[in-house]
Amino acid sequence: MRLHVLSLGASEVDKGVMLTPGIDLGEWVMTPVPAYLVETDDGERVLIDTGLHPDHIADPGMTWRDVPMMASAMREAMAPEHRIEHQLGLLDLTVDDVTHVVSSHLHYDHCGQHFHFKGQPILVSGAHLAAARADPAFFPPRYFELPELNWVDTDGQTELFKGISVIETPGHAPHHRSFLIDLPESGPVILAIDAILSKHQVDTDSWVGQPDVETARASGRHLLSVAAARGASILFGHDPEQWVQIRRAPDFYD
Repeated sequence: MRLHVLSLGASEVDKGVMLTPGIDLGEWVMTPVPAYLVETDDGERVLIDTGLHPDHIADPGMTWRDVPMMASAMREAMAPEHRIEHQLGLLDLTVDDVTHVVSSHLHYDHCGQHFHFKGQPILVSGAHLAAARADPAFFPPRYFELPELNWVDTDGQTELFKGISVIETPGHAPHHRSFLIDLPESGPVILAIDAILSKHQVDTDSWVGQPDVETARASGRHLLSVAAARGASILFGHDPEQWVQIRRAPDFYD
């Protein structure tokens, strides 16, 4: 079992709006947009999320240009090396070597390169997919509503593959999912995705920036309890301070 952390872009955000609501307003920081490739002992290569769409390289403001509330608080920063082809190439892999894609949720910075995976099954909460389709303002359909994608509803499944378990963590988005990866040497790792954006939320128990504050708080606390029970480390969703400490491709956790 190996876990590779891929860098699929970044977002420059107003810290006091997006990460630490009400604190450090007007301070802009660069936040990572990661995805994760898990190579299982059974020979599967499972890609969890696909980052930003590469059109952001030439047009950083393409997603939120017409939404002033969002455009005033964040701007994308993507370069050619953030394409999924380049990141997989660091591992001597291509997009065709990925056997499955898993969607934590369908916000634009988590499904932007789904279009590469027209043959592979894309595992998703069916309830989340329905919620995303019903809310195009926050889930722009251009990134995931593609007829050639092979969606597989995995609602009700707690283990997607041997060593990859689902943790239901709504609050940031309806039916949002985090994942527990059981690694033999590094120990268990929780991919919080956007259920915990940064360590600040843990330290302050502040979830004000999440769409459903109380549900997000419950989900965050649940992840912390799972981590404590399993002795697991947690990789936060978009934490610039943690990012510089994380092993990134071609390095790995095993």
